[in-house]
Amino acid sequence: MLSLAFKLIRIFLDTHMQRIFWGIVGLVFLSLLATGSVLGWQFYHKLEHDVVTRFSDHRWEVPSKIYAQPLLLYPGLNIADADLFAQLARLDYQRVEKNIRARGDYWYDSETGEVHIFLRESRYPGRQRPARQIALYLDEGHIERVVDLDHGTGLLFIETEPEIITRLYAQAWEERRVVKFHEVPSLLVKALLAAEDHRFFEHKGVDLWRVFGAAWTNLVAGRTVQGGSTLTQQLIKNFFLSPERTLRRKLVEVCMAVIVENNYSKLQILENYLNEIYLGQRGAKSIFGIWEAARFYFGKEPRDLTLGEMALLAGMIKAPNRYAPNRHPERAIQRRAQIVHR
Repeated sequence: MLSLAFKLIRIFLDTHMQRIFWGIVGLVFLSLLATGSVLGWQFYHKLEHDVVTRFSDHRWEVPSKIYAQPLLLYPGLNIADADLFAQLARLDYQRVEKNIRARGDYWYDSETGEVHIFLRESRYPGRQRPARQIALYLDEGHIERVVDLDHGTGLLFIETEPEIITRLYAQAWEERRVVKFHEVPSLLVKALLAAEDHRFFEHKGVDLWRVFGAAWTNLVAGRTVQGGSTLTQQLIKNFFLSPERTLRRKLVEVCMAVIVENNYSKLQILENYLNEIYLGQRGAKSIFGIWEAARFYFGKEPRDLTLGEMALLAGMIKAPNRYAPNRHPERAIQRRAQIVHR
């Protein structure tokens, strides 16, 4: 009986001690969970404050520009002495076979002595002029008449855009002209989303389907062939983060992307992205933003691009120097076909 009593007491104590032990473990776990939640909440709100402050105050690197006097076209001017066609080339005008259609186009018929130019809009201090189509009628290399083709009226003179003499850079050699969202054609935005983030309007900064799909694709390929970052994550990385590939940086990127999506509209995010994307090199200078890229590669403003040109620019975002049309035209055409298909 005595031994049985001792066994019962031992069983009771063991059970009681186990309850105390697990109770202590539970309390420690809840304490850690509560502490982690508080620290996580504090970290998130501090990060949110930093992101919103930096995102709202973000300013792009835009070089200051010094311009030459614009070329004055008037009856009696010798176009050879004025070096008209060389200046048009320096201003990124594109010579076409017939019928100027987009700003930045021109054609010249040497037999009839006729030059048609689609002048771009000029927006410079003290010089505001809308885009317009003009014709120059030549006689032995001299301008005989200047005609406004939009209204069919003669002009006493017309100015071209002024050439840029030099650019003054701050820290980085970045070529960029900032545009508003409404200045970019919707078809170009659709091409960009088809290339980079076709579910952009469906996610809140992070696309889990895209992450899982990219992971599976990379696993099957045995190497990294597809990224899982959304357009918002790409923007965050370009704005605030270093290019290092670590788990910590990726987690911070995800948190920042969610914060941006919660504080800004999709159109605000898109507008920032359109001005931030890197799209190749012009010598030692980096091309940033869709406007600068359209001007550099095609001599046009975004609103004048064709469907193929829009798809080509959108396709370049993945690897700008690999798909640059002036360096690798065959790759650029293949990539363009992929985007058009999407």
